[in-house]
Amino acid sequence: MSGVLSVAGTPIGNLADASPRLRSALETADLVVCEDTRVTRRLASALGIRLRAVRALRGQNAIEPEALATHLLDGEHVVLVVDAGMPGTSDPGAPFVATARAVGATVVVIPGPSAATAVMALWPHEVARYCVAGFLPQRGAERGRLLADLLAEGVPTVVFEAPNRILELVDAIGELDPEREVLLAKELTKIHETSFQGTARAAGAWARAIDRRGEWVVVVGPARVAPPTSVVEHERLTRALAESSLAPSEAARIVARLTNAPRQEAYAAILAARPDARPSERPAPR
Repeated sequence: MSGVLSVAGTPIGNLADASPRLRSALETADLVVCEDTRVTRRLASALGIRLRAVRALRGQNAIEPEALATHLLDGEHVVLVVDAGMPGTSDPGAPFVATARAVGATVVVIPGPSAATAVMALWPHEVARYCVAGFLPQRGAERGRLLADLLAEGVPTVVFEAPNRILELVDAIGELDPEREVLLAKELTKIHETSFQGTARAAGAWARAIDRRGEWVVVVGPARVAPPTSVVEHERLTRALAESSLAPSEAARIVARLTNAPRQEAYAAILAARPDARPSERPAPR
């Protein structure tokens, strides 16, 4: 008889958010598979319980999905957790769920806190759907490409960010669309929880004025119904992307997507707006 895999949510900062069901599952599990064994043991200690067996998802002594299959085929109860929040949302876990289903094990969820749903509860507008982008790449063209893509989204997008990169993220949004509505939230559920909702331009000033240490979650508001097609807006966007570190072809792709301009036209405009363009290539000032 196959066992049971319980996919469980853990507190994202406040241990008081741990549910009685999570405590019971951790205490009775034959095996707990976790992101970091030290973090999970501290959680168990705070809950006043002892874990029977613990294995990490990653690292030198990590458990492989095949080994998990053996435990489940032996009829064991395995609990899958990450350091904070729900497994599967910008955290590992999906391969183990797939393995459990492949061997016919019962897979159940023990719902818990999630930074994405928590921050959306602070969003001041009703929404039928939203997107979770997780962590963007730390730097490079891929980061710029994904940022431009989420700015084109027609729904709010949740982004996780590290304290040393939060200003860079907010400034990048403000450079492309200073009036875009955003929500910045720091240290959700913790003692020093704080948040700000307003334009990207105002958010940059707010973030600079506070202690930025801690974990950040950002909601980027949806794109406007009409893309920025005015001449002034089009030129401002083109100039900002031309002066960025993006390759001209990538910058042109972003301009074309956000303004509905033909790709070749956008590419030519990017080349003309680059700081190293010859004077004859630059557009006349308006």
